[in-house]
Amino acid sequence: MRLSQLTRRRQPAAAAESSAGLSAEASGPRREQDAPRGASWALRLFASLPSQAVRMTAQLLRTLVKWCSLFLDFLSLFLFLRAPEPFIVTYERQFGRKHPVFFRGAAQEAFDSARRNDRLLAIYFHASRSSEAASFCTRTLTDDLAIELLDNTCVFYAADASSSASEAARLARAFFPAVSASARVPAFLLLLPQATNANAGASAGPLSPSLAHAPRNRILLDALRAHELDTARIIAALLQGQEKAEEMREAKRRKMREHEENRLLREEQEREFAEVMRLESLKMEEKERRRQREEQKRTRTKQRQQAAEARRAARRENAERFLREEAQAASLCDASRTSICLRLPSGARVSRQFLSETSLDDLYLWADCLGESTKNEDMNIPLRFHLVVPPKRALTRGSQTLLEAGLHPNSAVLLVPSDEEDD
Repeated sequence: MRLSQLTRRRQPAAAAESSAGLSAEASGPRREQDAPRGASWALRLFASLPSQAVRMTAQLLRTLVKWCSLFLDFLSLFLFLRAPEPFIVTYERQFGRKHPVFFRGAAQEAFDSARRNDRLLAIYFHASRSSEAASFCTRTLTDDLAIELLDNTCVFYAADASSSASEAARLARAFFPAVSASARVPAFLLLLPQATNANAGASAGPLSPSLAHAPRNRILLDALRAHELDTARIIAALLQGQEKAEEMREAKRRKMREHEENRLLREEQEREFAEVMRLESLKMEEKERRRQREEQKRTRTKQRQQAAEARRAARRENAERFLREEAQAASLCDASRTSICLRLPSGARVSRQFLSETSLDDLYLWADCLGESTKNEDMNIPLRFHLVVPPKRALTRGSQTLLEAGLHPNSAVLLVPSDEEDD
């Protein structure tokens, strides 16, 4: 029995080897034979394979086809997947083109735009499978007065909140945390962004679920849901919101005026203070200049006093010397003496006998100390003067003697004050 089984097993193998030999022989000169002969060869080759190998090959092909299909589906997500349509596109396809202006952008951008432009922020959370939403879109959002109020006083942000993963759904959960998901939408919110001026001009936080719990950034004026979304209530809410916004704007303007008045008052006070400081500085400078002038005056007075004292001391010393010399000259003969008659500016005359060898410099010193030598306090000798022999011959200080100057044996001399008299 084993021999017969081996024989049966070898027969397909032999047939396969025979077919392989035929294929090898046909690969040379017979490659250009017609298609029916090639198909017949493939069928014979497939029929010669064991049944288990056929099943494994078929399963492998099915697996390969399945993986290729999955790969193509995965690739189509990136190459052929269409982006979700904007809300305005689906809205106009369902409800028409008559509606308020929808804000094109994210909720945060709508909030920032309303805050910058000092407008209300209207938010509509749409529910695509809600009859209240359909009624609101076909009636309220097509009403002329509602459209005018939304366009002129609000930034209107509308989005579909049907999908729980959407931004609109997250915002709806933030504003209505205690309401079930099915009862949150459709909803209409009216907000006044940045109601106070505390952070005017500063960037608010993102319009996210946390914003619903940040009243410093906005005032929630009204929140309407489902059956409350009728035209009359929406218009009433918009009118009240407009009044509230105007009150807030007036308060903002009033605060800005107060701020401007305070700024102007501070500037005026600063100018007045600067003027007071300037005048005080001028006073201090003038006071310092007076002090310096007085100090200089005292210094000059002291210097004059010291100079006068030194001059008086020199005059006394010279007067004593000239008195001794006069006594000596009186004992000499007339040929060795020269008589000088000095006429003062006051008209007074003073005469004295000098040695003929007396220098003109000593003559000037004698004239300078006349007050001390004559002990006449009323005799006022100028500080600066020069001697002149009439009519106009000036005598220059120096070592020239009276004899050499032509004043011997006697001569009249005038004492003339100099023009450069020191005060």
